[in-house]
Amino acid sequence: MNADIKGGHETYRQWLAADLNKLMNTLEYAIKLGIHLELTYLVIPGINDDEADEVINAVAKLGRDVPLHITAYYPAHKLNNSPTPTKLIEDIWRRARKELDYVYVGNIPGHPGQHTYCPRCGTILIKRFEDRVIDVKLVGYKCPRCGYEIKIRGYIGRYGNLYRRFI
Repeated sequence: MNADIKGGHETYRQWLAADLNKLMNTLEYAIKLGIHLELTYLVIPGINDDEADEVINAVAKLGRDVPLHITAYYPAHKLNNSPTPTKLIEDIWRRARKELDYVYVGNIPGHPGQHTYCPRCGTILIKRFEDRVIDVKLVGYKCPRCGYEIKIRGYIGRYGNLYRRFI
């Protein structure tokens, strides 16, 4: 299950007339049901970019292993705020990696934040370019360098006659 986390409490109140706590309760319930969960935080300058730490803390309460995709915004349709600066996305990515094991950067092709890293030793385990997996270094479900077990979901395609799974 992928859910968008739009920002912190103020974004939910001001822009969505909604309650972030209700979303978080739903996400906690999904985890209790055993549903694999990934969250996406679209960072929009001037709207929710100042709530990154609140978003990171909310996701961390769900568990270190809940993947968070920090995505750059580009103007579209009626909302024409400035695009999200790469430096801002990188700053949020670095901060989030201190609290979460699987943090990804979206909408910045070729960024090192697209890869899956071992939470223990930092080895690149799954290398991506944009939305494509280009290399998998896992041995079974473990890091080949330190043996850390990685939680895996889904399939990436054929490698010989075997399917390899990915996060």
